[in-house]
Amino acid sequence: MAGHIGDLLRHEITNPVMTSKESPYFIRQVKRTNKEAKRYRIPSQLLKIKANSITDESRVLMGYLSDARRGLDIYLYDDDKQTLLLLMPLADELEKSGFIARVNSWSKERTGKNLAELDIVIEQQLALPISSDDIKRLVTLS
Repeated sequence: MAGHIGDLLRHEITNPVMTSKESPYFIRQVKRTNKEAKRYRIPSQLLKIKANSITDESRVLMGYLSDARRGLDIYLYDDDKQTLLLLMPLADELEKSGFIARVNSWSKERTGKNLAELDIVIEQQLALPISSDDIKRLVTLS
């Protein structure tokens, strides 16, 4: 945990929501977290969230995600494609499920619709470690 916090401070990242131009840094963080998950059995999660129908409501919800993130989470976000890759270091299945429940609850409160009704899907939910091939395949915004 100290290593992750130190890196965030060293890179002066206070709200790591990266654009597609910053994907190399995001990929390095995924690889590092994956290595730690394998070596030290540290639970971590990788999610891919996509708005299949881009609407004002989906844009509001996707924007909310950056505000709802945990301090160590790192996001790679493509506003045009409404796709978010979410790396949750030091998060287990329960924390991932809690995050998804909070987002669904917030969506229902603000828009009257849950994620499914907004046509926002969680395309991938993976607990690390995963293979290098899976990282290459998943860490894309398309």
